[in-house]
Parts: sequence; C-alpha cells; structure tokens
Amino acid sequence: MEGDRLAAFPEAPALEAEFKDFNDLAQATSGWNLVYTQAAGGAFSGSIRMAATPALQIVVQNWSAPLMVEGEQPRNMASIAMTMSASGGARWKGLDLDPHASVFGGSQGHEVDFRSLGEMEIMAVSMSHTLLDRHLGALFGIDGMTLGSELLWRIPHGTAGVPERGRALDLLRAVLANGAASSEAARHHLEEAVMQILLGGLQIEPRQGLVSNRQRSRIVRLAEEVLRARLNDPPSLSELCGLTAVSERVLQLAFQHVHGVSPKRYLRILRLNAARRKLRRCEGTVTEIAADLGFFHFARFAMEYRELFHQLPSETLRQARLEHGMTPRPSDGRCDPPAPRTASAGLPA
Repeated sequence: MEGDRLAAFPEAPALEAEFKDFNDLAQATSGWNLVYTQAAGGAFSGSIRMAATPALQIVVQNWSAPLMVEGEQPRNMASIAMTMSASGGARWKGLDLDPHASVFGGSQGHEVDFRSLGEMEIMAVSMSHTLLDRHLGALFGIDGMTLGSELLWRIPHGTAGVPERGRALDLLRAVLANGAASSEAARHHLEEAVMQILLGGLQIEPRQGLVSNRQRSRIVRLAEEVLRARLNDPPSLSELCGLTAVSERVLQLAFQHVHGVSPKRYLRILRLNAARRKLRRCEGTVTEIAADLGFFHFARFAMEYRELFHQLPSETLRQARLEHGMTPRPSDGRCDPPAPRTASAGLPA
C-alpha cells in the first residue's frame, strides 16, 4: 500500500451537486485552485460528481457552455484527465484533443490550461506521485520525472476508449462515494483498479508538439497576467506586445492557437466575466460595476453581457440579492438595453 499518503483530500469528500453558475462549480472542486471563464454565449448549467481516498480523487464535471479553465491542480499530486464527451471539441495547452482517444494531464507544478468549445463532460483523476510512478514503471518502464510535468497519451485502436474507461471509473467513484470501500485494504484495491483502467494499453505521444506548444503557452500566460492585472486599464495591443517582448503577429498566433480567439476578444471576455463575478457578489449597482471595469456605453455592455451569459446583468444582480437575503432595487435594471428589434451585434473580434 502507498507509503506516502499525504491526505490531500478529506476523508469523506463525496459530492454530487448541480450549479447554475460556473464560478460555483469551480469552487466546489475540492483540492483544486481553478478559475472558470465563460468564453462564448450560452445559458450555463453544470454538475459535479466527486469522491476520494486520501491518495486519489475522481472528479466528473458537466457544463453546458464553452469555458476556459485555468489554475492549479491539487498540491503534491499528479492529475490525468479525459474528455468523456465534447460536442464542440476541446483543447489542452493549445492542442486539439481527440475526445475518444486523448488522455492528458500533468505532474507536480503543472498549470491547468484547458478550453472547451461547447458542452462538455470531463473526468479528472488525481493521485499521489508514488502511485503514479509505480504504475508507470510497471506499464512503460518509466517514471513521472521522465515524462516531465506535462503528460499526454493516446488510446490505440483495439483497446477500450475514453467512453468505456470513463464509465468504468465512474462506477468506481460511485462505489467510493457510497462507502462500499471503507477499509484501507478496500481503498487500496480500488486505487489499483483505477490506475489500471486509466493507464492500461496507452501510448505515450511524442513530445515535439508539446515543446512548441509550451512556448506558445508561455507567451499567452505572460499576456494573461498583464490583462488580468489591468482589467480596469487594458493595454493597447502594441503595449501588450512590448510587455511580453513578442511581435503582434506572434502574439495573435499564440492566442489563436491556445484560446482560439484574438487578444482583444480574450480581454473582452475576461472583463465580462469579471463583471459577472462582481454582480454575483453584489459589489454595487450594474452601472457602478460596469464603470469600474471600463464599460461606459451601458446599453452596449448589457447587450454584450446578455449575448455571453444569456441573462441581463440586472437579472444576475437581482438573483444574487435574493440569494444573499437582500431586497432587489428598482435601479438594478437601469442600464438594460431596450428589447432588440433586430439581431444584436456580436462581440468585437
């Protein structure tokens, strides 16, 4: 049995829940430090199924709208994920994933950088490095250090694909959640079964794509740090190029490769998501929050907000006030646009 049980996860972390806000879904993922950003229009709904032993965690999440997922995996753990369904496709570190055959993740120090392009069901399994290294050694004759911090495998034809492996792992998650593996011996056998299902028969992908991809991701990460720090005072494209020490063409290509959008569109998405978080926390009126983030054409702000979240900002604030036991105000809807008579314009490129 594992000698380095770090108790990264609580003894009884089993959870099944549904959410109407993507920030609540992100916060519910025990052990992870994640930021979810809605990247395209759609009303959001999501759910989570989660269970863990002290050395292993299984999480299944569903969501209905395109999301950018960034942050950190559980501390001192490795994490491996599969997209069980992805209606619009998915990207990891800017690489297009095969929803039927890609298994991806990272070891200690790995930064999460995932993009769903539509409805998504994703499973992530986090485990101790000792558990991962023992199974990597048995199956491939290597350890996690040999692979580096970013892990990418492919399921070859003729072996169980992602849907089959996902269903089998979800059954083991349910066993754990129901308390049917309560003894240390039972948990050990369950952990072994999880690793066999997860890694059995996989092929390690060549790392050449990851190397060039890591360079693009590093450029985008530097730009993201600047943009997130300056939501109220966004830099021009030329200024952003100077701060990241790359040309405009390189920056545009890096953002298109990693996120599928231009830096300008990415910043717009960040600011609208920041507005939603402030509205959900009832940090002011709609107009105050819009102005704090540099939106001074209030009707246009409300239209773009509705295009992205399928809800007016006043509706978000009104719902948040009710959830916090506060009384909605007539001024909450002051900057709502009039009912559209023609199709509204999309977000700027």
